Amino acid sequence: PTGLLDTRGDSYHFPHVKIINGKLTRFDTKETPVYDFVGLKKTGWKYTKINQVKVLAEGANSALVELDFSRINNDNKDYFQGVAYYVLTKDQGYWQILSLSTMGVVPGVK
Repeated sequence: PTGLLDTRGDSYHFPHVKIINGKLTRFDTKETPVYDFVGLKKTGWKYTKINQVKVLAEGANSALVELDFSRINNDNKDYFQGVAYYVLTKDQGYWQILSLSTMGVVPGVK
């Protein structure tokens, strides 16, 4: 989708859901942390690299996106590679994440 990055800083729509390895978690407000950065840093994480983004389907106010990404450690080595699927919604002209789904466990994702 055009303008994928939300300039307001609200990347997530609330409420939104995450389905990680078959487990659904609902996030109702911004007060609930979306990522476990403490746990993620314990894995040796330094940053996340986006390998590829594919828009699988897009409508006027929704889209389905496949994101291939890698977790990079302090030695600049790839220690995790995964694929996540995002359902996006357009809210007041900005794209936001409505749901995130992965087929396995992802370091740092609750």
